[in-house]
Parts: sequence; structure tokens; C-alpha cells
Amino acid sequence: MAMCYQCHENEAKPGKKTCQACLTRIALSNRKRRIERQSAGLCGICGGVNPDPRYANCSSCRQRVKRYNDARKARLMATGLCGICGKPDKSGYGRCPDCQAEARERQAAKRKVYPETLARERDGQACQLCGDGNKLSAHHIDCQGRDQGRNPTPNHNLDNLITLCHGCHMLVHRTAERPIDDKHLFKYLVKRCRESTQV
Repeated sequence: MAMCYQCHENEAKPGKKTCQACLTRIALSNRKRRIERQSAGLCGICGGVNPDPRYANCSSCRQRVKRYNDARKARLMATGLCGICGKPDKSGYGRCPDCQAEARERQAAKRKVYPETLARERDGQACQLCGDGNKLSAHHIDCQGRDQGRNPTPNHNLDNLITLCHGCHMLVHRTAERPIDDKHLFKYLVKRCRESTQV
């Protein structure tokens, strides 16, 4: 076994040039430096100016990290290993069952706090106009939603969201093109939906 090139005392980890103690020490110092940079409004990796406060790192560092992670994942998957943890992958998906389950749990936890999910739970998983429970979505009352990406800052406040089925959602958007006050719009739509369900 090779010796650790940092401390020259312990044996290096298999496939690494450093021992576990040095790896831990380096990771902690790097993490501390990243946190200090980010709290100063700088990129956590290179220390340069970070123009977008939504991200911890600048765009060039994010792209570099993505390229590195994609190349690492491709190398692991080519050898039949999980692209995330490096364990053997028999499924052929590039993720072992443990990593797949962990990814599903992370996505489920994210979905629980989505504004659309919170609006559905508040509205009892039913359309607020016709009462249907199929094909539900959240409608922005001010009609300033994502709009196929043309509106970069939609208002996702729960007070601005209402749960509608697909049919009522399309009806709202067709009617909203006319200049009607929001309260009058929904009274009109409720009346129209009730009339259509009675027929």
C-alpha cells in the first residue's frame, strides 16, 4: 500500500492518494472556506463574484462541476456500477436500488412543499369550481403564472392559488382574456360550471 502524500504517516485509501483522516480534514477545511465565501456573496468554489444569489456558485463553476459529475457517472455506469455511489448496479438504470429509493424519497419530500401541492391539500383535492377530483392543477388567480416560461417570477403565494380541474382551468384562462374583475370572474365561472353540471 502507498503512503498518504499529505501526512506521510498512514496508508492511503484504496484508489486514493490520501488517508481517511486527511480526506476528512481537507473536506472540512474546504467546506468552511465555501461557507465563508458564500456568506460574503462570492462563489463558494472559485471565490469570484457570484451575480445570481439563488445559487451558491457562479455559472462557470456550476458548469464545471456538472461536467465533472456527468463524466464520473458515465465512467461508473460503463463499468456496471451505480453512477452515484459506485456500488454494483444490476438494474441497468445507472443507479443501484438504494440510490433509486433515496432519489424517490427526496422527490417526494420536495413535492410536499410545492405550492401546487399545498394548494391542493388546502382545497381538499377537489376543483373549487365543479368539485371534480381528476386532473387537478393550481391556477394563479392573478393569471400571472409561468405562462410557458415567459413570466420568470410568478406569484406562488397560497392566497394567489386555487385548485381547478383541467376543464375549469381552460375555462378560466379563456374567460380571463376578457377584462373582468377577479371576484366577478369566479362568481361567473362558478355559476357557469354549476349550470353545465346540471345539464
